[in-house]
Amino acid sequence: MMDDYGGNMTCQEITRQTASALLSSCDTAGRNYRPLGRFYLREGRRFIGIDNSTGNAWTEEFPDLKLCIAWLKGQQELPS
Repeated sequence: MMDDYGGNMTCQEITRQTASALLSSCDTAGRNYRPLGRFYLREGRRFIGIDNSTGNAWTEEFPDLKLCIAWLKGQQELPS
């Protein structure tokens, strides 16, 4: 598993509880979330992507899994 943008890090499905723990794991400086990785979870009919490949936990919501995975892999930009 590689990190960095465009790396080969896999996208892992996680539970709501795991996502909550990840998003609550920020250090006191407010910069590093753990564990590192690219994650997604299903919330009803939507998918939540969490790109924590750099420890910043960028989070976005998507209408389908395909768009979510594309964003996590850096293949899909978000509309402005």
